[in-house]
Amino acid sequence: MNQPVVDVLLPLALAFIMFALGLTLTPADFARVFKRPTAMAAGLVGQVLLLPLLGFAVATAWGLPPDMAAGLMIVAACPGGASSGLVTHLARGDTALSISLTAVSSVAAVATLPLVVDLSLRHFTGSGVAGELPVGRLVRGVFFLTTVPVAAGMLLKHHRAALTARLLKGTERVATALFLLIVFATFASQREVLAANFAAVGPAAAAL
Repeated sequence: MNQPVVDVLLPLALAFIMFALGLTLTPADFARVFKRPTAMAAGLVGQVLLLPLLGFAVATAWGLPPDMAAGLMIVAACPGGASSGLVTHLARGDTALSISLTAVSSVAAVATLPLVVDLSLRHFTGSGVAGELPVGRLVRGVFFLTTVPVAAGMLLKHHRAALTARLLKGTERVATALFLLIVFATFASQREVLAANFAAVGPAAAAL
């Protein structure tokens, strides 16, 4: 993607998606999440522990080249992003749980991401992390692209319920369209890389 698109339009699109989700939520939805700590704990264990272990097993079983194996591990170690909340909402899942898990796993990533990435690089490439990973920037990004827009949407719903009801269908459609546009634009911008490496990485990525 062009740099202005990545730096400006992509964050704005993600923020709008989370704002649209906020219009569907209330504080009671999040209160129910924290009344069921087992669900949050299970999701956090799956995200922080099981997914990296699965990534390691897949990279090893498929015999990926060292740089590809390390890249797969980085993807597996990263917390869920803003779009996971929209996918959960469209699948009629627990959107509040998904958003809460994204926030908590992003904070946990301050400790887990550098560790998993360093161990993966040492195992697959023979060298550790060169310099510091931008984990703090990741956490700030989650806060501004997830927490703030969701809170704004919830506030609008609380104070302007009638307006929110009129906006809801339109914002959901726009959010879905933006999500699809992000996916298609990402694939289009990386089509040459994908074509060159699909045979080696595609099945492993699908398994993960």
